[in-house]
Amino acid sequence: MLQCTSCGRQQQSGKFCGSCGSALEEVNEEIEASDTNRSVQEKMESKKIHEEAEVGNVSVEEHIEGQEAAAVAQSTITEELQPGHDLQGELKRYWQYSLALLKNPGKAFTHGEDKFKYGIVNLILYAITFSLIMLSLARGAYKNTFGGFGSAFNVDTTGVFTQLTVYSFIGMCISLAIVLLCLLIVEKIMIKRISFKEILVQYSGLLIPFVFLQVGTLLFSFIGSSIIALIMVYISLFYSLFYLTGLFIYEKLSFYQITENKVYTAIGTTIFVVIAFMIITLVFGMSFMERFLGMIDEVLYYL
Repeated sequence: MLQCTSCGRQQQSGKFCGSCGSALEEVNEEIEASDTNRSVQEKMESKKIHEEAEVGNVSVEEHIEGQEAAAVAQSTITEELQPGHDLQGELKRYWQYSLALLKNPGKAFTHGEDKFKYGIVNLILYAITFSLIMLSLARGAYKNTFGGFGSAFNVDTTGVFTQLTVYSFIGMCISLAIVLLCLLIVEKIMIKRISFKEILVQYSGLLIPFVFLQVGTLLFSFIGSSIIALIMVYISLFYSLFYLTGLFIYEKLSFYQITENKVYTAIGTTIFVVIAFMIITLVFGMSFMERFLGMIDEVLYYL
């Protein structure tokens, strides 16, 4: 098929247009048919979209946006159902969350209950790193003091150190629970606007820098001085269990503008936590100390 380059007239043969005399050019019928079919298909799809939009009583634009959102949601669900995708994605998101809090711990005060599972992980990591530090320091002290005698008499201290690690982990979990309970009591008395989950999420978010500090302390305990490692542990415990409680309440009182005596209330909260720890230690701590001393006596007995 030949087509005029000027007026568009089509004819079967010849070199010039029989109407205007302009030159002719060949037209590919297959391409022309394909374009025609595509145009018809697009018109049918457009008509279908308009009909669906009219049935749903919405505009065409809203209908198209709804279809696109559904396609994105379906794609997301498909990706999350892939093996290992969800776990890897959660680990990546938690790592990004941790780095963000390490750079700016104050962002923890903006987090809500949707970060509850991250809050639980933060508390567990803090307790685990603390117990591993205690294990490392105990092993180092034993090796420096009784290492030669223990190897000479084939003393097996695995059970003792395992119990020490477990007790340290449980003790730290109890300590964190005491802090959260004290914060909840103060919140119910002074603020009355924050749920327990939100308290846990925000307080545990403030612990992230100290989790990194304890990881560094653990690494340092293997290669450095035990005294410096102990000082780093004491710093972490003081700021985590006592200083952050006062800071937490001060920030909440400032945010909700509950009282003008924010400083005294924050200090009172810290004192309240200290008293709670003293009571718990006197009531339950003695049995723990007796077991701990018993483990030491057991090691000395074999020596």
